[in-house]
Amino acid sequence: MTIGAALIGIGMLVLAGIVVAQPLRHKVVLPEGSGSDCSSNYDAALLSLRDLEFDHQLDVVSDEDYARTKGQLMTQAAQALEQQVEVRGELDELIETAVRAKRGGTNQPLTCQHCQEQLAPDDNFCPQCGRIAQVNCPVCQQAGTPGDNFCTGCGTSLKDVLHVAGR
Repeated sequence: MTIGAALIGIGMLVLAGIVVAQPLRHKVVLPEGSGSDCSSNYDAALLSLRDLEFDHQLDVVSDEDYARTKGQLMTQAAQALEQQVEVRGELDELIETAVRAKRGGTNQPLTCQHCQEQLAPDDNFCPQCGRIAQVNCPVCQQAGTPGDNFCTGCGTSLKDVLHVAGR
């Protein structure tokens, strides 16, 4: 083996070492005051759990510290996930309210098309006559409400469907 081949081999070894060590040199640091973004809190807790698990497997963290820290991080992750669910629920409610307002459905109470009894928005059957209060369009499965003559999704006539379902 010549000196040139040895130098090329050493150079490739150094280059490979740099490429392999690159991810270890850059550690992800998340800001402390990012409490308003619950998804980043959840992601940070999951990343910390992953790092803790890795450190424990390498025996960098003792069993006692591992158990204590894992419990704390699991609690943080659960709280962040609950916050995400709450925020998404609030956003869903705002969207539903905006859709109802856009459709104009908030001003008119729902009534049964058969006996004219007032219905709650989530009633499936009329409390007075027992007939179905909501029908899915046979074409696009869009939900129809009492009094709808046509599907809001595709325009199919719902009169025949409502009469058949109401029997």
